[in-house]
Amino acid sequence: MLVTTPADVPEAARRIVAHLAEAPPDHLLTRTESDWPEAYIAVDESFVAALCPGRTPLPPLHPVTLIQSRYGGAYEPGRWLAFPSPPDDLPDGWDEEDVPCLRFWEANPRAAGGGRTPAEAYAVLLADVLHRNGGNGATAGA
Repeated sequence: MLVTTPADVPEAARRIVAHLAEAPPDHLLTRTESDWPEAYIAVDESFVAALCPGRTPLPPLHPVTLIQSRYGGAYEPGRWLAFPSPPDDLPDGWDEEDVPCLRFWEANPRAAGGGRTPAEAYAVLLADVLHRNGGNGATAGA
């Protein structure tokens, strides 16, 4: 992992949000063969490197998994969710049946950023992590 300067971090995050906002989610989704989740967007080092050629300034949060919520935001914080983890490490319970899902989100309201779009969910998660860390940022899983 390359060391980033503080100026690189907001630029990388801005590019990620802009790219997520411009590209239709179907063009970014990785399909899986499992029952659930069926598809996700992984914001990881290769994703960031593609947006920032020549350098890999990592945003303060990576990897991130962006995925559609099971209930369209009825229990979750939005139609799209941004989890601060790789797809294989999503927390148990976030996509369970109605009552267990409701209980998960009541107990873990900040488990993921949520929004109407992948870009919005990522931006909400990023803002939450920066707020919790006093603006210093953090690496997911660190």
